[in-house]
Amino acid sequence: MELDIKEMESLKRKLEITIPENVVSDRINNAYKDLNRQIKMPGFRPGKIPRHILEKQVPVQSFTNMFQELLQEYYEKALRQSGLVPAGTPEIDNSGFQDVKINKPLRFSVTIDIKPEVKVDNYKGFKIKKLGVNIPKEEVQAAVNSILEQYGTYEHYDDDHKAEKGDYLTVDFEGFFDGEPLDNGSAKDMTIRIGENKMIKGFEDELIGHKLGEE
Repeated sequence: MELDIKEMESLKRKLEITIPENVVSDRINNAYKDLNRQIKMPGFRPGKIPRHILEKQVPVQSFTNMFQELLQEYYEKALRQSGLVPAGTPEIDNSGFQDVKINKPLRFSVTIDIKPEVKVDNYKGFKIKKLGVNIPKEEVQAAVNSILEQYGTYEHYDDDHKAEKGDYLTVDFEGFFDGEPLDNGSAKDMTIRIGENKMIKGFEDELIGHKLGEE
């Protein structure tokens, strides 16, 4: 891994990270191998689909989960190597992922605020009062759920799985009223989570129980 650290301001640092080409190649190859075992394509046995056909159907940029894990892994390595302790949420520039290629290194940058170094002199002898904090369990669980939602990854169900509340679905739909299409009432490849009730009343309930590819 190559790491270049730039000082932006007194407490702001920019980490420019380069992931070696052999690591990038191995991860991409493994992703295609896993996909080959899972995908079904007419005329080919499972795991026997030629690589060039897979690449046409599924570009390398489609492996978003794999690249997110790779980015997180090397960001943490960069922190350990540099000894920097970030404060707050990092700003990640992963625009290089759009041009990622096998047998090529992958570059991205992370801008972080670092914790200031605080020195305290002559603190002995001071008296302080310890304050108790009582946080309701409901608030703690809500915060944990929010973090899980933010950093969670998608997992694909088997083709025979029936959609249920809490599932994320990618759907195409077209709305009609009295037999006429509704303005702005259609969408393709729209991601919906059943149960969030962000669509019109009853729309998400109708998705429950359906399998992949059903109408």
